[in-house]
Amino acid sequence: MGPTTIAAEYEGEPELRILPEHYQDVIAGDLPAETTDVLAVTQAPCVSRP
Repeated sequence: MGPTTIAAEYEGEPELRILPEHYQDVIAGDLPAETTDVLAVTQAPCVSRP
């Protein structure tokens, strides 16, 4: 499969994002491609703020 993530930065903090072309395979194999295509391009990090 090759690399499935890319390092990015969000609000000055590092994060990993799943490459859109691998999103369905990695996260949501049971969802239709039409759904995972949208999810893949709208990924957002989970953050914890004090």
